[in-house]
This record gives sequence, C-alpha cells and structure tokens, in this order.
Amino acid sequence: MLIRLLGAMDILSGIFLIMSHFGLTKYLAFIFIIYLVLKGLIFLPDPASIGDIIIGFYMAIVVLGLHISITFVVSLYLIIKGIACYINFS
Repeated sequence: MLIRLLGAMDILSGIFLIMSHFGLTKYLAFIFIIYLVLKGLIFLPDPASIGDIIIGFYMAIVVLGLHISITFVVSLYLIIKGIACYINFS
C-alpha cells in the first residue's frame, strides 16, 4: 500500500516537473520538491534515493526559472519509476 502511494507521488512529481517547465503550477511543485528530497533522505542507502534527492534539487532549479533540456528525460524517469510500483512481480 505504501509503495503504491509513493509510486503515485512519483508520477505526480513527474507531471508537475513538466508543468513547471512551462511555467504552470510553480507553487504546487514545491510540495513535490520537498517530497522528493525527504523521501530520498529517508531511504538514503538506496541508489534510487540519491537520484530522488538530485531530481528534487533539479526540480527546484526548474521552478526557479532555469530551463534545461533534460527536464523531459527526468520527468519520464519519475513517471516510469512510479508506474513500476504498480507492477506485480510475483
């Protein structure tokens, strides 16, 4: 249950990263920046958690106005990581 909730939040983070790239929903994006950094700190030994921290800081840079062309790749990574939480591997 918790894994699916975190997966849904990753999907929403990817969507809000794309939206903030185009200047939409900058204030709501700060919620997902805090979410990604805190989630990364909680599960820190995991390499994906280090990626979450980096993506959280990258998302903050995008929200503050610096638009880099890898935004879509980063958001696609978050969306795919979120969808992977819903796949049953058993």
